[in-house]
Amino acid sequence: MTVIAAVLLAFGLVLTGCNAVEVGGVSGPVEVGGADVPEQHETVSYDVSGELTALRVATGAGTIDVTESARSGTRVTETLRWKGPKPVTRHAVDGGTLTLDHTCPSDDKVWHNRMCVVDYRVEIPHGLEVKADAGAGTVTLHALSGTVEARSGAGDVEADDLSAERITASSGTGGVRLIFSGPPESVEVRTATGDGVVRLPQGSYHVVTGTVTGRERIGVVDDPASPRSVRVTSATGDIDISQR
Repeated sequence: MTVIAAVLLAFGLVLTGCNAVEVGGVSGPVEVGGADVPEQHETVSYDVSGELTALRVATGAGTIDVTESARSGTRVTETLRWKGPKPVTRHAVDGGTLTLDHTCPSDDKVWHNRMCVVDYRVEIPHGLEVKADAGAGTVTLHALSGTVEARSGAGDVEADDLSAERITASSGTGGVRLIFSGPPESVEVRTATGDGVVRLPQGSYHVVTGTVTGRERIGVVDDPASPRSVRVTSATGDIDISQR
């Protein structure tokens, strides 16, 4: 129950941090963006050269898709969608870490249907450490071999063909589904209301689970002495850990 209490507290803090902010105290004439403002789109792709060791990518309501491939460099595709001011994307490299994020500029209008979204699709070379954080969108990961930390506030986290030795994945109101092609050393999954699903290669694992109202299914050899650990906790979601 101590683990579950910590999970509930953690996600309670996350979810209460997402309260809507009321706009008030406006004086003088204000121009209002009408409901007939068309949605605009733009897709931009570019290559990032040089030796990288890590990727950091964050978005608000957009999606994140990261794929490891045999390429030597990194390829980024950004899809921008907006009503009102256009998102401003940033892609900085510092100390071998590529950081992708964006800002939503403000203006003098009060937009009834404002939109400011950036979706990221990134192809990376072998072995990069990946940290992906989406506020409300889905995080999708393919064939990653480096250390992974993935989070979505209100979307799913889905990963397949993983050979990463260490991964942490969490979601507030979405689910987490991880499928491994190689046996990991450490897996930690946390959800508030979604399911936590892990598919593992044959072998023994030290399995730790906890859920308040969900169901649990353990389909792998649970050995407390195993050096490979799998920890899955959820407040109200189901837990399913089985052999792939």
